[in-house]
Amino acid sequence: MKNAWLAVFLMLGIIKGAGIACGAEAPAWETSLYHFLDYQEFLGSSTVQYYPYEWNNVRFSLFDMNRDGLPELLIYNASPDPGDAADYVYTYQDGFWNYVGEVGICSCELYYFEGTDYPGLLCTDGDVGYWRTFYYELSQGMIIAHDIMLENMNSIGSGGSAIVTRNTEDETLFELARFSERTFIKEFTYEEVIQDWDVFLEDCAQQISLASGAGIENAASSAFTRTPDVTPFYGIWCAASKDYAQAKETARQLDTLGFAGEVLLTTDWSNFNKEPWYVVTAGRYANSSDAEAVLPSIRLYWPDAYVKYSGESIH
Repeated sequence: MKNAWLAVFLMLGIIKGAGIACGAEAPAWETSLYHFLDYQEFLGSSTVQYYPYEWNNVRFSLFDMNRDGLPELLIYNASPDPGDAADYVYTYQDGFWNYVGEVGICSCELYYFEGTDYPGLLCTDGDVGYWRTFYYELSQGMIIAHDIMLENMNSIGSGGSAIVTRNTEDETLFELARFSERTFIKEFTYEEVIQDWDVFLEDCAQQISLASGAGIENAASSAFTRTPDVTPFYGIWCAASKDYAQAKETARQLDTLGFAGEVLLTTDWSNFNKEPWYVVTAGRYANSSDAEAVLPSIRLYWPDAYVKYSGESIH
């Protein structure tokens, strides 16, 4: 019955790009990153701990912490205990996203300086009138935390300012931490990342550019200029759901079987209707003959799958 309803949805005209079209135009780190997040591979690590019951509070961001042209991935762990709250940092190397350390203390917001020689992130946390500032840098594959200063808000010195203790020998960094304007990291929910991938990349690219002016490696083929694949195509339609996660699971099953599973949301293509459903195709094909040639293999697993043209993209 479910597959029969799928046929009805598509014949009436149902489909929007809810995922990513990581084709040849996407750099390797981006394709790997989407897979790492979409399949939630970060949850399988024994090194770090996430809190699934706080899933709605988990946050994601990209920032180039060493200005090597490749962004680091930041994931806030959403610990309900402020003492355990932190952002885990992953860096891309040899085709994989590897954990390199954590930044932040006690749920404080991370921030950075715009246009300086300091590419790392900062965090200022307060407790009972004392404010402590740390600077985090990525060096030689690990996160290094520098204690910058302690502000005693309970004690006021000359000029009516709080007493500040400098804990670093880097006077320039100390002065920046004291007087420079802070720009806070923009973070995203999991749903925002996966369903609005291009927006996520573009916003993170902007904050990287603000910090360094360098942008992300291969930016011309990534967040700054990359556009969705709007070429009309024939799809082999296998499933439809109101639940994005359920649709992604079908796409994952297709990938496991060697097919190119992709989730699309109805409403972005002219040959489908405007009611929002997540639908899954086993690849995109230039013509019906190519799709029909693959269809028998798909029907071994999804007997009611069939071929249909997408129509023009509505953008």
